[in-house]
Amino acid sequence: MLVIGQVFIFSKKNFHMNPKRLVAARKVRGMTQQQLGEALDENKQDKQDADFVRMRISRYERGQVTPPYDIACELAKILDIPECYLYTENDVFAEQVLMLYKNNELENISLTLLTEKESKIKQYEQIFDVIKNAMSQLKSV
Repeated sequence: MLVIGQVFIFSKKNFHMNPKRLVAARKVRGMTQQQLGEALDENKQDKQDADFVRMRISRYERGQVTPPYDIACELAKILDIPECYLYTENDVFAEQVLMLYKNNELENISLTLLTEKESKIKQYEQIFDVIKNAMSQLKSV
């Protein structure tokens, strides 16, 4: 690891994914190694056989092979976790990262629901105005 000022630069040799994080995230999602491997293989044109994709995930989980960062990012996306979770060593910090990630998702969902409700309210107000105008016209007749 090279330190420049306050910036840490990791060489590829000592920047490894934490295998137990991958296992934990996969199990929380209720996926088998096979399912995770197939999901990872899904977007590729040259599909691998079922045993190969399962063994690939198994090797990642046992720490025999570290996936390239782009593959780790794909795994994180499939498992709905932040990429940094896979590289965090400290258990407490890893849990805090997950909590922040999930809280942010909940806030985004809440914001989406509020926006949808605002849109519905505006639609109801427009309908109410149309009805109000129609009633005014009927009274004047």
